[in-house]
Amino acid sequence: MPGFPNMFMLMGPNTVTGHYSVIYTSECAINFTIRIARLVLTGHATSVELKQSVGKMEEAWLEKTLAKLVFTKEEGGI
Repeated sequence: MPGFPNMFMLMGPNTVTGHYSVIYTSECAINFTIRIARLVLTGHATSVELKQSVGKMEEAWLEKTLAKLVFTKEEGGI
């Protein structure tokens, strides 16, 4: 999350699709977190943080994609 160095969200909004095991997706998130946190733990970085521009790009892509799904449509229309 931009503005929150060294913060990792494992099970938050838009993280689990409902089509995979929560255990599997948690393991993938933990694996990714360990790979990134290793940079700080080994002294290759003092902190890690998502760039604001990248966060905004991801948010725009997510909103565009979600708008096409049936779960976000108003009742009575598609």
